Amino acid sequence: MTKMSGFDAKRFKVANPEALGEKEKQLWVRLEPIVQDLLDELKDAGKIESVFPPAKMALLQATFDKLDEFSAVHNVVLHLSESEPKFKEFLATNSKFGFTESNTISAYVMATVTVSVLSTELFKLLLLFLTKDVDPRVANFGRTMAREAPKPGSPWSHLSTRRLATPWLTEPTQ
Repeated sequence: MTKMSGFDAKRFKVANPEALGEKEKQLWVRLEPIVQDLLDELKDAGKIESVFPPAKMALLQATFDKLDEFSAVHNVVLHLSESEPKFKEFLATNSKFGFTESNTISAYVMATVTVSVLSTELFKLLLLFLTKDVDPRVANFGRTMAREAPKPGSPWSHLSTRRLATPWLTEPTQ
């Protein structure tokens, strides 16, 4: 397993890795080797798919596009909080459409939760998409990965499948 000593923006595929907070960078440093180890284990077991029908690729792309749309909405609402005058201008302009301070903040919270859940579910979907001869249902992701990548002692085997079934993976179990 490759161990990262620090955050390497070139290895983290996001639009703007410099915008990540310190917590996100620390989490990525811990998770990236685990995911890499899992992919290596699946590859060694002959479980990585190499042929993808165009129709399935189109469905996967539509899923990525939906996440991009939610992310764009999240970013718009997030940037309203950069300054009080900007937020007040937004409210003044859009109050005639029913936007209030309260429901704008609620929209931000909903967008944030949605992006978090969609990102996690998309990760699981993509991993299942790349893996052949496995149960493709995201709902069974934890059980499927426990069965397909069971190498004892691997970092993946230490992750709680209960936590993998939830949108927020926080700590590997010991």
